[in-house]
Amino acid sequence: MNNDSFNSEGFDPNLLKTLVSKWSEGPRLDFKSEIYQNKNDSTKFDFIKDLIALANISRRIGKPCWIVFGVRDEDKSWIDVSKQYASEKEPHGWRDPKISIHTKQKDFVEKVYQDIGRQYIAPDVPEFQLNYGYIDNTFISYLEIKPHPSSQPYSLKRKFTINTEQGNKKEYRKNTVFIRKNSSSVEIASSEIKYLLQASEAAYFDKQDWQQILSVHISGDFDLFGELLPAFQPKVINRQDNAYDLVITSIEKGCKKLLIKGKAGSGKTVLLHKIASLPARTVYGFQPEEPQNESQIESVANELEIVPLRPVPIYLSLRTNIEKQQCFNDLLVRRIEDILQRNTIHSITQLWKIPGSKWVILLDGVDEIRNRRSSGPILSSWLRKLPRNVQVVITSRPYAVSDGLADEEYEIEKLNEEDVRYLIKAKINTIEGEHIESLLDDVNRFIDANPELLQLLNTPRSLDGFLSYCIDTYTPPVSSIDRNEVSVKEQSTPIIVPTGEGDIPVVDTNEIHNEDASISDGSNETRNASSEGDELTISPLILSMAIKKITEHLKEEEIKRQAEFGKDVRRDADRYSYQLRRFAWQTDWNNQQFDCEECLRKRWITAAALHWNEFVGFILRKQYPYYQFFCTLFHLFAAAEFAYYLNEKGEKPQEKLAQYPQSTSTQTIMCLLNEILSANGRDPIRLEAT
Repeated sequence: MNNDSFNSEGFDPNLLKTLVSKWSEGPRLDFKSEIYQNKNDSTKFDFIKDLIALANISRRIGKPCWIVFGVRDEDKSWIDVSKQYASEKEPHGWRDPKISIHTKQKDFVEKVYQDIGRQYIAPDVPEFQLNYGYIDNTFISYLEIKPHPSSQPYSLKRKFTINTEQGNKKEYRKNTVFIRKNSSSVEIASSEIKYLLQASEAAYFDKQDWQQILSVHISGDFDLFGELLPAFQPKVINRQDNAYDLVITSIEKGCKKLLIKGKAGSGKTVLLHKIASLPARTVYGFQPEEPQNESQIESVANELEIVPLRPVPIYLSLRTNIEKQQCFNDLLVRRIEDILQRNTIHSITQLWKIPGSKWVILLDGVDEIRNRRSSGPILSSWLRKLPRNVQVVITSRPYAVSDGLADEEYEIEKLNEEDVRYLIKAKINTIEGEHIESLLDDVNRFIDANPELLQLLNTPRSLDGFLSYCIDTYTPPVSSIDRNEVSVKEQSTPIIVPTGEGDIPVVDTNEIHNEDASISDGSNETRNASSEGDELTISPLILSMAIKKITEHLKEEEIKRQAEFGKDVRRDADRYSYQLRRFAWQTDWNNQQFDCEECLRKRWITAAALHWNEFVGFILRKQYPYYQFFCTLFHLFAAAEFAYYLNEKGEKPQEKLAQYPQSTSTQTIMCLLNEILSANGRDPIRLEAT
C-alpha cells in the first residue's frame, strides 16, 4: 500500500531517520513514545514546559528543534501514533472514517497544542508545525519548532500548579522560563533570564564554529613564522621580559588596549601572529562544564553557551581606508564570516554579546591605514566604545600613533649581536641542501670581518636582505597577505642607468655577485692578501654589496606593502631614495641627527621624501623636529652613492671630500665610493694631498 497520500506536506522521512539513528536526545531534540495527551494538568504542563524550552533554544541558536513522537526509549524502534489524540477526551468524529487523517492531525492534535500555547505561553505562541506520515508502515509524527524573533524569551503566561510524583503540589510562577539542559527541560534562574538572547542579538556558535575560528590562527602564516623561529623572542626597550611574554601577561590581567611599537621590519607582524597562534593552541577548553544543578540553569554563560575558556583572537591587517568607526566593525564581521563561510552576522554586537565570550582583536599595522592621518580620531573613538569583554592589541611604527591611544605600550628593541647570530642560524637552517654549516661559518666570518655591518642588521627584515645577498638559494618567508594582495613586477637594475634625478647608478648585485666575490655555496673564500691563519678578511667591495642588497631589500619590501596606495609607488620610491642620497651628501657626516624643519627650509629634502624614508625606516623620528639616519653606516653609504652620481655628471665630489680628508667618515665614504666606481667599471678617485 502506498502511504505517501497520508503524509503531511512537510513530512521528511530522511530527516526522521537521521535524527533517530545519528542524534541523541539533547538541547535540540526530544524523543517521546507517544504524543502529549493532555489528560491532566501534569501531562499538559509537560507539553508546555518542553515547548517553551525548545522554543527558547531555537530562538537562541537560530536553528530548528524537534519533538519526535513514536520512538521507543529502549531501542529507538518506531511506535505507531496514528490512534493517539491530544485532547483530554476523545474528540467527536475521531473514529469517523470519512474524516481524513490530515483533518484529524490538524484539528485534534496540532490545533490543541496551538490552543494550549496561546493560553499558557508568553509573549506569544512559539512557531511550530506538526508533521506526520509513514516510515516502514508505521505512522510517526513530530513537532518542528522553528526559530522566530521574539523580544523576550518564552515563559509561562500565568501561574501553574501541578501534583508531583511524591504527592506534593509544586507551583511555577508567572514568567518562569525553561530551557533545555542536556535532554531535560529545566527552569532558568530569574537573574539569568536577561542573558538568554535571541540569535539576532547574539550570534550562536557551536563547538565546531569556535574550532574553525581558532584553527585559522594556528595554521598558514600563524604557524609558518612560529615554526621558523620557535625560540626567538623580540625584546622590549627598557624591559627585562621579552615582548611576547609581556603581551600575554597584559592580556591575561585584563589590559583593555595594548600598543606594540616597532620600526619597519622589526617583527611586529611575526609577534602578532605568535600572539594569535599560541593562545589559540591552548584555548580548546569549552563551556559548558559539568552541570552544578540538574534541575535548574544557574548560569547561561557557563551551562548553556558553548564558548572557549580563554579570549578568542581575531587578526586583522589594516591595509585599507578607514572612513568611519563602522569600518572596523565591518572588517571584523567580514573576517568571521570568511572563516565560517556563511553570512549570518549582521552586526559586530552579535559577537560581543555572546554570553561568556571573550575576545582579543589583533590590529596589525595602524601605520598602514591608507588615510592614517584622518583615521586616528576614528580609531581612538572606536576603541573607547568597545565592551568590557573585548581587548585589543595594536601594532604600529612609532611615528604613526599618538600618545594615549593605549593603556599600555611596548616598543620592540633593535636586534643585538646575539639576536642576529641566532636568527641567521635559524634562517639558514630552513634552506634545503648540503653545506649548511659551511654557509653559516662563512656568513659569521663575514660579520666578524665587518662588525660595522651589525648597525644595519638590527631588524629581521634587514637580515633577510643580507642573507639573500650572501646565499643564492635563500628566500625570505612571505606571508599570504603579501603574496595574495600585492603583486609587484620584479625589476632588475642595470649597472649603468640614464643619469638624472631619481636615476642614480647603483651597484648591481646580480652582475658582480660572481664566484670570486660570493660566499653563496660555502666553498670559496675571498681573502685579503694580509689575512693570516684561518681569519677571513672580506674586501670593502663585498661590504658595499651587502649594504646595497640590504637597503634595496628594505625598499622593495616597502614598495610591495604600499603597492595598493598608488599607481606610481615605485617611481616615487626611486625619486625619494635619490633625494635621501642627496640629503645624506649635504648633511654633517659626523652627526646622524638633523633638524627636519631646517632641512625642509633649505630644500635639501621634500616633506614627501622625508615621510617615505621614515616609513621605510631609513630615517627615524626622535623628538620633533629632530630626526636621524637609522645608522651611521647607511648615512655614509647613501652619501657615497650620491658622490658617484656627481662624478657621473662630471662634477667633482673630491672637493667636499678633501675638506676633511683625515675624518673617519670621509675615509669610509671614499672607500665605499671607490667600490661603487669599480663595480660600475669606473676608475677610482683619489684626494689631492694638501
